Amino acid sequence: MELTIKGNFNEDFVKSALMDVHLLWGIPRHIEEVLVIDHPRYYKAIENKIPRKYRKEFKAVYKADPTSMSVTAGTFDLIIISISQRHEAYLKKDKKALIGLITHELMHIKQRRKKLDRKIRSDAIRAFRKFSPKLSNLKYPHDKVAELFADVGEAANFTLKDIYDNIELIDCGMGEYILEDYNNLYNVDQKKNNARPPRFYKDLRKAEQTHLEVVAHAIMFELNLMSAICPFIYMYKKKKSKKAKKLVEFINKYYEAGIPYIAMAFDPAIQFGSKKPVWGSEYRQKYFTLIFEGVYKLLNIHL
Repeated sequence: MELTIKGNFNEDFVKSALMDVHLLWGIPRHIEEVLVIDHPRYYKAIENKIPRKYRKEFKAVYKADPTSMSVTAGTFDLIIISISQRHEAYLKKDKKALIGLITHELMHIKQRRKKLDRKIRSDAIRAFRKFSPKLSNLKYPHDKVAELFADVGEAANFTLKDIYDNIELIDCGMGEYILEDYNNLYNVDQKKNNARPPRFYKDLRKAEQTHLEVVAHAIMFELNLMSAICPFIYMYKKKKSKKAKKLVEFINKYYEAGIPYIAMAFDPAIQFGSKKPVWGSEYRQKYFTLIFEGVYKLLNIHL
């Protein structure tokens, strides 16, 4: 495995975190490259190392959302740890959080190699085909409804991958590390970090109105929160972790409070996703169906 570090970093700190990951959990031999950067322009540092036929696709994915990610194509695996936003600065100082992020991205590769991505996508399509006849009952333009459910399905896809990954990491004994990352990400320690809700927090209060785009925005926000809520409810129940419970309660109080209808509508999906995920298609289709039912309920009843 090659390591490339570009930007304002303590290189010994980064190397130490990677060594700890190797000792605590292991780094598969098929990981060709780990790139640690603090600005998107440094992506060019490894462009020539990526198989030529995949370069355009890799670049497009990263440029669209310059965040930490793992990418797999053929036999090539790449991890990008991108610390380019101000709210991510803690990753340059908190080694435990950095270890958590690295193992999260490694787990994505592990699950992808087990074909989980394809299985999740296939089951999302199956679930939607079964559910879609109900959409004709909604009093919204058909094209707008179709677009919303397509976006929801895609976002729920990413959320389920995170649920699988984070719960498996918890079961592997790495829960405290990913919890450290999420605690920093959501600014749980308000006194220390002077935390505030996201800038768009007040805008999400408009989700109780009938504007479909605003509702869509709030739904996507809730699906993103589920990536943390579900695994850490699981961690609290299994490990009796008070820190995990505190994180879930904090998210509910400071992030979900502005979107109560959305949070309530998605509660069945949250409770289902907080149980240990299984590999069967039935589980995944049930998850997507609960998500679609939550959206349908919002559009058909509350609004």
